[in-house]
Amino acid sequence: MIVMFILMFLPVLELPLFWLVPWYVSVPVYVLSLPLTFWIYRLMRHTRKRPVTTGWESLIGREVEILPTHKKGPAHVYTVRTEGELWDAWSGEELQPGEEVIVTACRGNRLIVRKKEHEGRTVMKDRIS
Repeated sequence: MIVMFILMFLPVLELPLFWLVPWYVSVPVYVLSLPLTFWIYRLMRHTRKRPVTTGWESLIGREVEILPTHKKGPAHVYTVRTEGELWDAWSGEELQPGEEVIVTACRGNRLIVRKKEHEGRTVMKDRIS
């Protein structure tokens, strides 16, 4: 990352070349460094605009599975599995183990989930007991 920042400021760092070497050497070097600098700048902007791929922010909108470990209490607190990780999840509605739900938000280390809907109606996965 530091190398990219140094390359970004390469044209500014090359300005002393005009005092140290003849113009027929410094001008071609400077002209060649400008496209490189703009290319690196575009690459950095493109990289920063990519969506988040790590952390809880990447879980928003994903489908997760409710596990059979239900925590008893007044709130609907569940354990869900996504990408091999176990998370605590809360929902305002009653959910069943094995049901697929969608992550809508995160508060602390707890995901907020809701039932997965298809074609305007709520669909539950059949459980085999």
